[in-house]
Amino acid sequence: MPPCCGGTWNTATKIFTWFVEQVTKARRTGDTEKSKALLAEVFKLLGNSAYWKMLEVLKNQIFVVFTKDEKMVDRALCSEYFEDLGKLGQAYELESRKLRITLSRPFQNSIVVYQLARLGMPEFHYDFLIVISAATILS
Repeated sequence: MPPCCGGTWNTATKIFTWFVEQVTKARRTGDTEKSKALLAEVFKLLGNSAYWKMLEVLKNQIFVVFTKDEKMVDRALCSEYFEDLGKLGQAYELESRKLRITLSRPFQNSIVVYQLARLGMPEFHYDFLIVISAATILS
């Protein structure tokens, strides 16, 4: 319940910790045991796809309909949402943009993670790689 109703807000917690732990555990297991390298690759793809799915541009989603109705094809060709038309034997494949988009993904989290990763790369470069390069040049 919100504070105005006599309740309190939940404290800040990490989201999807169970998912992150599962992906990390599987990837580390694949690094240590070569027999489970395929499992590590699968979980790497799973983690990356889940992350990028949150950042997906929803307005680019396509609605696909398969039909044999020529009147429906004519209406689709005149629509402002029409994208592409393909013929499959005696049927048609109609692609159009969605009429209504519902924004329901936590894309702010993805942006924060992406920005923090971008900030972390120069830190790694300057704090680690330059020190190692300088040490190898001096030795």
